[in-house]
Amino acid sequence: MAGYFATFIVLGVMLSVSGPLLGWVRHRAGVGIAASGVVLSSSSLGYIVGSFGAGRFYDRGHGHRLLLVWASVGAATIVVVSGLSSLPAIAALFALLGLAGGVIDVGGNTLVVWSQPVERVGSAMNALHLCFGIGALITPLLVARSLIWSDSPIWVAAVLAVGVTVTAFL
Repeated sequence: MAGYFATFIVLGVMLSVSGPLLGWVRHRAGVGIAASGVVLSSSSLGYIVGSFGAGRFYDRGHGHRLLLVWASVGAATIVVVSGLSSLPAIAALFALLGLAGGVIDVGGNTLVVWSQPVERVGSAMNALHLCFGIGALITPLLVARSLIWSDSPIWVAAVLAVGVTVTAFL
């Protein structure tokens, strides 16, 4: 269970990072507010696609591996975004980040239901979503610190990488 909780903290950061990074995207890509909004749309589109497609992969087994792989994809995506200045490229990577988020969200919820006795599923789901909220809550703080320290989201990616590593060992 601890691995699922850690993964959902990572998920909270992954799914909420696009909002606090919009100003950075605008500055980096040299576009206005309206154009930078494509990042939010592409992230949401990726999330929808990931959510629709994920169930089939979890039915085949290897759920823990899928969670770890897609959490790693999310951390790597933010590393790559740190070096980009093209809005279409940034939007494409945020779509990939959304895709990873959708796969993790569906998988985490499914695996918790499968791993818990019926009478404990409700409390386990509440705790899982509390962890998501913790990740979403700390994201603006992580982004602000990262932009101050390095003028890029690279430190957010570092925190995600640590979270993914912790998840791998739980």
